[in-house]
Amino acid sequence: MGEITYQGDQPFRVMPARPSTARVSLRAVELTVFASVAGKGPTDVQIQVPMSHEEAHQLAAELTAAALAAERRVKGR
Repeated sequence: MGEITYQGDQPFRVMPARPSTARVSLRAVELTVFASVAGKGPTDVQIQVPMSHEEAHQLAAELTAAALAAERRVKGR
């Protein structure tokens, strides 16, 4: 699986205007996220990330841990 690396100024908003989704695609999982890219107009660019079910489980675990940590920070714990 490849890696996406951004260099220089961020070409995206921190909070996407559209929610991310995940769905089954053949025997894999397809994650769809949206990013606003400078010069592409007001419409968010759709980014599709295919991954195995093992990678999807790992990402779900990392997202859950990060969401809980962010929630604790918001609550001031």
